[in-house]
Amino acid sequence: MRQTTASKILEAINQHLVTIDGVQVKDKETSVKQELPSEQFITDLEFYLESGIFADTLDFEYKAVSTGVLQVQAGYMSSACDKCIDVKLCLCNGVDMQQVDKSLVRDTFT
Repeated sequence: MRQTTASKILEAINQHLVTIDGVQVKDKETSVKQELPSEQFITDLEFYLESGIFADTLDFEYKAVSTGVLQVQAGYMSSACDKCIDVKLCLCNGVDMQQVDKSLVRDTFT
């Protein structure tokens, strides 16, 4: 898994590098899973990014799981978050994994 940020994920979506193919939220305590619409994920991600100093409090990681498909995980390492979020992203036509990786990878010094 490679580290990324919420803003980098939103930017990759807005720049049409990737599309959301599925969002699943799991309660850490009960393990109850819930599917979320892509639009709700984007709205919630935008709201999270507007939260000021709290906007970098969740861990975001990603990895390629197959050709043209990425898995993003958020909230797994954060003790303050009671949910784990899994997002399946698919590369848009004409986009390669190297472009997406360059867009998503978290800068080491930020």
